[in-house]
Amino acid sequence: MHHEYRNSNINKITIASSVITIKRAAFLSSSLSEITFEIPSSLIKISNFAFGGCESLVKISIPSSVKYINNYAFYHCYSLEEVTLPSSITEIDDYLFDTCKKLKKIDIPSSVKKIGYFAFLGCDSLTDLIIPSSVTELCQGCFSYCISLTNVSFEEPCSINLLSSTFAGCSSLKQISIPSSVTKINGTFNKCTSLTKVDIPSSVLEIEYRSFRDCISLTSIVIPSSVNLIGYEVFDGCTSLANVEILSTDIEIKQSTFF
Repeated sequence: MHHEYRNSNINKITIASSVITIKRAAFLSSSLSEITFEIPSSLIKISNFAFGGCESLVKISIPSSVKYINNYAFYHCYSLEEVTLPSSITEIDDYLFDTCKKLKKIDIPSSVKKIGYFAFLGCDSLTDLIIPSSVTELCQGCFSYCISLTNVSFEEPCSINLLSSTFAGCSSLKQISIPSSVTKINGTFNKCTSLTKVDIPSSVLEIEYRSFRDCISLTSIVIPSSVNLIGYEVFDGCTSLANVEILSTDIEIKQSTFF
């Protein structure tokens, strides 16, 4: 399936059971509002930008035959509310649902191991998130600026080591427990303006650049004895922070950590 529907006025389409790949930008910026797949589906790959900018698309159920959904495949689908991802995929690629402003819920299959860079950036309506134990890597900013996100939980056992700008700009997030597998946080909660409580486990060794910058509702925090570095501007702009308990006796605190 090639580019013949790009920028078209087509509203509905049925993907034939014989189709194996939806090519790059095949339906980019089209008027699609409804997509169905013939059963049984032979579809294996949805290429990058395939349905990007389909501003009228409300929901889609991706067939269980699909193994690969490439980056930007559904970016800027502003009306997209409901997506069913198959348990055949192992990765949610970079910018996959970037600025899908009406996406309210996402069930991440237990087959997924990696969530790519800024995969859910700016999903304004996403409120709840469960990250399955199968996920071993959260790339930078994958849930950043999800401004309605209030509940985040990590299924155990968790093996994620790094949180990098993961929830930056999630201005409705009030509390979170960081998994005990995490060793480094970097910009993770930058501009989480409603954050009042965060549990940092004793696995964390480094709290890096701007991890809690502009967390204006945060009043107290305990830094476990495992932490050996607090980086630049980690608590910059935390105007309500009155109590910081540092349990480590051997720690490097960088310049401008608190202002």
